[in-house]
Amino acid sequence: MEKVEILAPAGNMDCFRAAIKADADAVYMAGKQFGARAYAGNFTTEEFIEALNIAHLHDKKIYLTMNTLVKEQEFSAVKGFLKPLYEEGLDGIIIQDIGLLKYVRDEFPNLALHASTQMTITGSEGALWAKSMGVSRVVPARELSLKELSRIKADTGLEIEAFVHGAMCYCYSGQCLYSSFLGGRSGNRGKCAGTCRLPAYAYDVRKGLKGVKSTKEEYDLSLKDLCTIEHVGELIDAGIDSFKIEGRMKSPEYVAGVTYLYKKYSDLYLSGRDSTVTKEDKWLLSNLYLRSSVGTGYYYTHNSADMVTVKDSSYNCKSEEAEKYVRNNILSKDVLRSVNIIADISVGSSLSLSIYDDEGICVSITGDIVQEAHNSVINEEELRKRLSKLGGTGLVAADIAVNISGNPFIPVSALNELRRQAVSLYIEEAIKKYKRDHSENNGSDEDQGFDPIGPNANNKSSIGVSILTRNQLDIVKLYSFDKLYIPFDLIYKGDINEDELYELSRNYSIYISLPRIIRLRDKEYIEYFSDFARRTDCITGVLVSSVDGLNTVKELKLKIEADSFLYASNIKAVEVLSKLGIKPTAGLELSYYEIMDLKTNNMVIPIYGYTPLMVSAGCVAKLKGDCNMKRYGFDYDIKDRYNDSKHVFINCLHCMNVMYNSVPTSYHKRLENFKNYGYDLRIDLTLEGRDKCILVLDYFLKGKGDAPAKDYTTGHLKKGAE
Repeated sequence: MEKVEILAPAGNMDCFRAAIKADADAVYMAGKQFGARAYAGNFTTEEFIEALNIAHLHDKKIYLTMNTLVKEQEFSAVKGFLKPLYEEGLDGIIIQDIGLLKYVRDEFPNLALHASTQMTITGSEGALWAKSMGVSRVVPARELSLKELSRIKADTGLEIEAFVHGAMCYCYSGQCLYSSFLGGRSGNRGKCAGTCRLPAYAYDVRKGLKGVKSTKEEYDLSLKDLCTIEHVGELIDAGIDSFKIEGRMKSPEYVAGVTYLYKKYSDLYLSGRDSTVTKEDKWLLSNLYLRSSVGTGYYYTHNSADMVTVKDSSYNCKSEEAEKYVRNNILSKDVLRSVNIIADISVGSSLSLSIYDDEGICVSITGDIVQEAHNSVINEEELRKRLSKLGGTGLVAADIAVNISGNPFIPVSALNELRRQAVSLYIEEAIKKYKRDHSENNGSDEDQGFDPIGPNANNKSSIGVSILTRNQLDIVKLYSFDKLYIPFDLIYKGDINEDELYELSRNYSIYISLPRIIRLRDKEYIEYFSDFARRTDCITGVLVSSVDGLNTVKELKLKIEADSFLYASNIKAVEVLSKLGIKPTAGLELSYYEIMDLKTNNMVIPIYGYTPLMVSAGCVAKLKGDCNMKRYGFDYDIKDRYNDSKHVFINCLHCMNVMYNSVPTSYHKRLENFKNYGYDLRIDLTLEGRDKCILVLDYFLKGKGDAPAKDYTTGHLKKGAE
C-alpha cells in the first residue's frame, strides 16, 4: 500500500479548518439534516460548499454523513438537501438507511457510496450485499478483528474504512435502542444520549445484590476509548484503506492534534522509516481528550473485562498545555497551494496578469490600457510585494515575474482588483474538475414497476410466534396460529431435532431465526445451517436481522423475512427488500402513523415482546470474572441508575450478549387496527416462563384475559422516535 487515508472529523468550520491544517486526506462532516451527530454544530449548505472548495483546492476530500434512518415524511427533503452539494463536487456519502442508499445511487449516480458502520456489516456477506447496491467502501462494525477486516478486503475488493481513535459504543452500531427507549432520543436518528456511559451494574440474578453497597458506582457498559497509534503499521498491513478518527463533537485542537499524529506515523511506516511513537507524542495524544483510559478496542481481542472503564465513564479533562502546543505548532500554520504569477505591464497595452501552477492550470486576465507615467518611475519591488498579497486565498506565490515596457503608471487599486480577479479565476479553474451537473432525469428505470401494496381490509392477517427457549416451545405448540419462528441455535445445540421439526411443520409454517450478528467465528454454524436448509423440506422461511444474514440466505429456496433491525423506515427501503422477495418487519422506532406512511401491508408487525435494547460483543459475565463459555440464557441483569433492571441474554454459542428492556413492548391496543389492515403479526417470546407464556398466548391467540402484561410500554407507537 502506497498510502493510507487519514480521515478526520469536523463538527463545525473551525474543526474543518483544523483538519486541513493537520494535513488530513479527507474530512467527514454533516449538514444540518440526516447526520448521526445532531448535537454537533454541523454545516449549513453555504458553509459546506465553502468547505468543499477549500478542500478541493488542496486536493482533499469531503464525505457527507447521512448515516441516520430517514422516515417517509422526511424523504422529500433529501433531494433539495443533497443536490447543491453533489453539484459542488461532494466526494462521497456515508449511509445507514438502505432506502436512502438506493435513492442516492439512482438519483446521484456519480457519487461514491460508503456503507456506514451503522449498517452493522460484520463480514464478507454483508459487504458483498452492500457492493451489489453500488457501495465502493464499507465502514465495518467496530467489533471486528484485524483478521476479519482483512478477510472482507480479500473477499470483496472494497475499500475498508475503520475507526482507529476515539470513543467506542458498547452496542454494535446501528443495533442500539437503549437511548431511544430510555429517553426517546434515538442513536439511529443522530440523537444518542450516551446511555451506556451512565451508571450500570451487572449482576448474577441467582446471587442477587447481596453485599453490594451501591450499584451507582460502576459503569459496566462504558468502554474505554480507542487508541491505535502504536499499531498503525499492523492496521495498514491488514489492508485498511482509511483511518477514521472519531470526534465530531470535539474541539479543533483535538481534531488537529490527533489527525497530525496519525498522519505522521502512517507516513513514517509507509516510507520505511522508524515509526516508534515517541514519549512526547504519546503525551500529546493522551492529553487532548481524556476519558479514564484507552485501549486497542476489538482489533486484538473479541472481548475483555479490561475494555470496560467500570469505575469512571466520564470525560475527565484536557490539558491546556497540550492544546497550546497544537495551536502554536499546527493551527498557526496556513495550508497553501503554490502558484506562479506573471505580470505584463507595457505602456499602450492592456495590463495582463497570469497565474499558473505545476499541474498545468493557467489563467490570464487583462485590465485597462496602461498609461505612461509623467512624474514617477514604477517600483518593480513594490509591484512584486503587492502581487504576493494572497493572504486568505489558500494560495502562495512561489515565483513572481514582472515584465515592464516603457514608463508605465498603474493605480494601486487597479492592480489589486486585477490580482483579486485572477486569483478567483485560478481557484475556479483549479476546482472545476470536481463540479458536476445534476440531471433531473437521473432516476433509474428500476424505479418503474414498484407498487406498494395499499392497506386492504379484505387481506387476511396471519399471526406468528417467535420463541427463544426450548421450554417456550413446549407451551407454544399447544396453540393454533400460522407461523412458528425457531432460533437455529436450538437446532444446532440439539434442543430440537429434525423429527420434531417435521412434526411441528404439520401445524405451522416453520421460520428459522438466524442470529442478530453473524461473524467469521460463525462460519461452521452458517455452513451447518445452509446444509440443513437445503436438505430438509419442513422449513418455509428464514428470519434475518442484518445484511450479512440477508446475503447468506439469498440463494436458498426459502421465504425471507427481515426483522426490525434491517430497518425499513421509508418506502424506498420497503422497495429494496420487496424487490428481493423479502418481507420487512416494522421498525420499533416508528409510530403507528409512520407505519401507515409506508403504504404497504406486506409487512410484519411485532405486536408483543421484550425489546432488545443492545446487542454486544462484550459480555457482562466475563466482566465479572464469571465466563464459562457455556451460557445460553438470562443469567445476568443490569441495574441502572433508576434501580430498573434490564435482562441480559448471554449467548456463548456466538459469544454475544443481548440486553432486553425491563418491561415488554405491547401494541395490543392497536391489535384490531393492524389486523383489519391485513398486516402479519408476530409475538416475540423471550424471557417469559410457562405462566407468562400462557397469559400472552391466551390474550393474543384466544382473546382471553386482560392486557398481556400489567407493566408494559407501547414504545414509540404513539409519536415515533426523535
